[in-house]
Amino acid sequence: ADNQDNVDTLDLNGIEPLEIPDTFDIPDLDIDIDEINTQIMEIEKYIKDEDVVDGAEEDSDEISDVVYQKAAELEFTVLPIARPMGDKYQLNEMESYKLSELFNATTFFKEPIVSVTSQAMHYEDMCSLLCKKAEEQTRRVIKMSKHLTSFNDINEDDKISLIKFGAMDLFCMRSVPHYDYMNKTWVYTMNNSNSVVLSIELMRNCPRDIYSYYKKFLDKIGKEFESDPVVLDLLTAIT
Repeated sequence: ADNQDNVDTLDLNGIEPLEIPDTFDIPDLDIDIDEINTQIMEIEKYIKDEDVVDGAEEDSDEISDVVYQKAAELEFTVLPIARPMGDKYQLNEMESYKLSELFNATTFFKEPIVSVTSQAMHYEDMCSLLCKKAEEQTRRVIKMSKHLTSFNDINEDDKISLIKFGAMDLFCMRSVPHYDYMNKTWVYTMNNSNSVVLSIELMRNCPRDIYSYYKKFLDKIGKEFESDPVVLDLLTAIT
């Protein structure tokens, strides 16, 4: 447990500001110009007709109900004008601060890469290893959370609930970088000089078919997390 305070942190001062590509496609505008022009011409026609009918009352300021109706129809005709956007979306100051805060907080999950010194061979070995790593991960979740302003702003009961019900999900998700898809094994760092290999096949004996659910998660979703560590850090905050 004493080794958990030795987790390396990442200095983000040298990292350039993130530029997030624009992923919002501007839809094709479906505007019937002829229909709008027709409505305008109809309104003008009604106005002229009213002028002819009420020619003797030139000083009158009243407008017929029909003209009001046509004007209202035109006014509430919404033209789908797309907001212009550049090729890149630049984060504002608050967004940049929140993102930097998150990335600094998630450095508590970083572990040193050390040589493999042992392998879990039995179901009991796996249970002992996972319990130790789960406890370690929970402590890291607490450390990370304390470095997030949004977490510190909520009451204590909500803090406890978030950690209690989110720690195991985070443990599964943060295990992705340690998983070797070719050998179907995890390599868990135990301290600064030892790491242990754990095969997913040992989970076949776990209750509630954990093996199938975990394997499906790794095969379908885990690879996307592994290919983009930024996505993993963002999902850590959401979870």
